[in-house]
Amino acid sequence: AQKLRRTKAELAKDLPKKTEVDACRALPLSERQRAHYADAIAAFRKREKGGPASGLQSPLGLLQYLRRLCSDPRPPGHIPTDSEPIAEIERRSPKMAWLLTQLREIEANGEKAIVFCEFRDLQRTLQRAIGERFGFAPDVINGDTSADSANANNRQHSPNEHLRLD
Repeated sequence: AQKLRRTKAELAKDLPKKTEVDACRALPLSERQRAHYADAIAAFRKREKGGPASGLQSPLGLLQYLRRLCSDPRPPGHIPTDSEPIAEIERRSPKMAWLLTQLREIEANGEKAIVFCEFRDLQRTLQRAIGERFGFAPDVINGDTSADSANANNRQHSPNEHLRLD
């Protein structure tokens, strides 16, 4: 069987070059993030030694949680952040604080941004944070977004052209 692989660079030559910021990669974890990180590793090791099962059953599940923890300082499981003040989320997540600061600079320069985020509930937290800080609700475009052109919230038509979260 033959595989076909195409990259964005091959297909969308008109896109600007991707910008990566090393400062974001070097952000420290908050105390809360470090505590959850250590707890997750300990729970996984306990599972390996025949201890009780936890939500971090597999190595891939553990890695997925640890990746998420770098942006979203919550314990394993899905605890909603809808009622948590944005200032508290920023305090517990250096990455969220950094992102909101960067978006403020982008706004001050009259530029636009697209924020990519793979975790859907974190997309909603970002949408709420941006709404509070910037006064508009950015669109969230993901697999839940309709591709039907008759739908007002489809992938092609976006009333809030300022920012899309994907």
